[in-house]
Amino acid sequence: GDTVMISNFAIYNNQNNSRQFAEKTYLGTPFFRNGWYKGVIQLKDGTVSNGTLAFDLIKNLVYYSLGTNSNAIESKPLTFTIDGTTLGKLDEKYTNSLPGYFELILRKPNLELFNQYSCIYRPKDIGERTGYDTKSEKYEGSFEKSCKLFLGWNNSVVELKTNKNIYKQFGKYREVLEKFGKENGLKYKKKQDILKLVAHFSTIME
Repeated sequence: GDTVMISNFAIYNNQNNSRQFAEKTYLGTPFFRNGWYKGVIQLKDGTVSNGTLAFDLIKNLVYYSLGTNSNAIESKPLTFTIDGTTLGKLDEKYTNSLPGYFELILRKPNLELFNQYSCIYRPKDIGERTGYDTKSEKYEGSFEKSCKLFLGWNNSVVELKTNKNIYKQFGKYREVLEKFGKENGLKYKKKQDILKLVAHFSTIME
């Protein structure tokens, strides 16, 4: 039931003037939602195009094709929409603008909350083979995906870490927000609860 990526390689051998072929299998893929989807890209010059997209989370690259018979090209658009999700570069109003693409999930007059998708590649452990090797060792490695939240306010962007110390990150507003969280039974692991917390924070900010 897991998604795998299979890569085929052709290696040219100069010594005997021959080609050697190899195949490697990876658990998962570096692509957003593990696939190609209909979408729209917008370039910096304002050009907007519809096509089929794949977003490489490791390289922060968008692969774009006009159709099934068209070769894909690499692109770094200003914004793009893939499978109904819109991602874009951070606004220049933020003095510490971070690289990559972000999904705007909450906008208030005095703050914004972003979601950033990421992926890291973990190669398999290289060690002595035994008779007790698990099935997972047929993979060259695995792609592990995650999401991070970023809070934009006062012209800067900071990561909002969703752990038990979440309230400490709000400085002088900590006690008020912690009280709000307890009264409303908010859970820091639930996205909707984080949205409620940040929305309340926007109402009490000076």
